Amino acid sequence: MDLERYEDAYDLLWSLHDSAEVLAALLRCAKEIGDADRAHQIVDRVQSNPADLLSAMQQTRPRLLADVQRLAARKPPESLETQLGTEPEDDTVVEDIVEHWRELANTDACTHLDDDMAQRLVQTMEDEALSNSCTFEALLPIWFGWLVERTKPQARFIPLYRCLIEAMQIRDRFPDSKLELIKRAALHLIMAGPTPEQYEQLIQRLTEIFDEVRSPHSMGWALDLMDALIIAPTRSEEARLRLMMVVLDAGREYIARLAPTQKALMMLLARESSLPMAPQADGFAKLDEASEVDADAASCCTASIAKRHREL
Repeated sequence: MDLERYEDAYDLLWSLHDSAEVLAALLRCAKEIGDADRAHQIVDRVQSNPADLLSAMQQTRPRLLADVQRLAARKPPESLETQLGTEPEDDTVVEDIVEHWRELANTDACTHLDDDMAQRLVQTMEDEALSNSCTFEALLPIWFGWLVERTKPQARFIPLYRCLIEAMQIRDRFPDSKLELIKRAALHLIMAGPTPEQYEQLIQRLTEIFDEVRSPHSMGWALDLMDALIIAPTRSEEARLRLMMVVLDAGREYIARLAPTQKALMMLLARESSLPMAPQADGFAKLDEASEVDADAASCCTASIAKRHREL
């Protein structure tokens, strides 16, 4: 499943004895595959289990089970009469889900979120991002405020921070507000003390996001992100340098459209990373010479950087 080979995982899991973990994994695979026949099979299997196991699935994975049940309902009915008798989907559960998480977000995450609860939250984030955009958009500020704004970085919450970023990327829409949330969640993850592997995965994810939004407009966000990454602890200089090179390369391409403060920050990042800034072939400013950035721009950039140092 980690390799996203859901069909192979489904076939292997099907032969295992029923448990909450096995059934949840099968439901997840069926949902990702998107096949109504498989969805129908696993729904029947879940419902054929003893009442205690069925109740546990309904309490711990209600959204996932409901999604697969809806997928199973897409299987062509046997008769026209059955088709005509199909009732529309009921979405009233959305308000209950949002209210449920709003109440939980009023608690202290450090004491309330044990490992099981954290895993449930990760799964809920994934389910909502994939299946219900309206619910996800309503829950995102609740989760972000709870985990990032009001809770100090915690190593055991790293999967939650990573899932927040991935869920926002899955939605494939990146207004400025979402990019800011991604940057803040990424820095929260870094300050939580990730392993080198977790750090490299984060940098790869940020690189993918920048590739999707790469434009003159997004350069301000990308340069601010790199400035914060330079200040924050690193677990892989090589990974951070790769992202730096991608951002600076884009900056060279868009140099004519960058503001003076962005050019100053770009020059500073290049120097701190020991990356020379070559002259532009089309006659634009040569950023590796201090004369190309006027005193006012440099002063403004220095003040901006000092402010971010204080914030971190």
